[in-house]
Amino acid sequence: MKAFLPVLLASLAVNAALGALLLRKPAAPARPAAAATAVAQTASPAATQNAANPVNAPVTSVAATPAARAPLWAGLGPESFDEAIVRLRAAGCTPREIAAALRAMINELIQSQYQDLGQASTPYWKSPSGLNPARPRNEFMEMAVRHQQLIRTYLLTPELFGTDESELRTYRERFGALDTEKLRRLAILESEQGERSMQLSMATGSTKPGDSVYNENLRKQHDQIQKERETAIQAILTPEEYAQFEVRNGPVAMGLRFQLENFRPTEAEYLALYAIEKSRRQTADPGALTPQQRKEASDSYQAAIQAALTPERFADYEAVRKAGSDLLPRLINRLNLPLTTLPAVTAVRDDTNARAKAIRDNATLSADQRAAQLTALAAEAEADLRTLFVTPRGLDAYKDMKGEWLRSLSKP
Repeated sequence: MKAFLPVLLASLAVNAALGALLLRKPAAPARPAAAATAVAQTASPAATQNAANPVNAPVTSVAATPAARAPLWAGLGPESFDEAIVRLRAAGCTPREIAAALRAMINELIQSQYQDLGQASTPYWKSPSGLNPARPRNEFMEMAVRHQQLIRTYLLTPELFGTDESELRTYRERFGALDTEKLRRLAILESEQGERSMQLSMATGSTKPGDSVYNENLRKQHDQIQKERETAIQAILTPEEYAQFEVRNGPVAMGLRFQLENFRPTEAEYLALYAIEKSRRQTADPGALTPQQRKEASDSYQAAIQAALTPERFADYEAVRKAGSDLLPRLINRLNLPLTTLPAVTAVRDDTNARAKAIRDNATLSADQRAAQLTALAAEAEADLRTLFVTPRGLDAYKDMKGEWLRSLSKP
């Protein structure tokens, strides 16, 4: 059960990323002057958005901006995508422009449905607050399923897929250096898997707000979907292509990337650790091993990692691993500080706390002497931390997040 949740979340995150990639606003293509009218009309949704959000608006004169005209699909129903395609083709729009228009229409539909569910739009200066907890989870999942269907039907077609070079580059970074048709088939497969996972969750999980949707039966069915996905991918790719795909998108890769996030591996380090992790998962089920066998397997696993890394990087790896869910590695990562900062900060904290205990336990000190020594110790610790965190911003972030031990030094 514990292993199932990250896998499902990773699967949903992958499909959310797919939707975001296909629904992003594309860069406007260069067009000859003869097609200026059609381009202006298809560009008008973006211009309308810029008018409502001047922060993102390009600097142009009002007279030179033709975006005041209605888009070619104006007046159509919210899901009249086929009729919109007919109009756009009749206007001489290229496949890339048709895809851009369909993205705009789908995006408009998404926003409208979110608002219908009581999900207010988030201003650009605020972080999203999550789904409306007052609405049943299935309503949002049904909407997400419909969006996956729209993406497959209208954006993952042979005509429109791959018309945007930046989109293709993103797919190749994710799936590997594959031809366009294989990338399209993989994108369809990912979308279908995401839809099946959501439909399964709707059919077997609780629909009440706040309830968990996870159970053992659901996990097993999701595992089956995953196996069928792997079989379908292997049918599309050659063995060499599938090996590269697994390194990027397989279940081992998804879990390992999350595990190594704060370690910040190089590509060579990632590939070495990936091979070790994949080998470990292909061995016997840990639950079937005796305690002694589990210990031996764990020791062998750690030895393999140590052999794959330099001594310095293995020390970094161990520091991050031992920190577990502690927030300090994430802060160090965010501040782009060397990972040697992690044990150094821990050493300052442990040394300071030990010296503070000795001061408090010293019965020969008066209250004033004890307070003075603790104050001096706090100043010394803060100076050491300031050196480690480099900037005042970094030190302030640490004190806000993990500085309770430093503040306690003011308490005799």
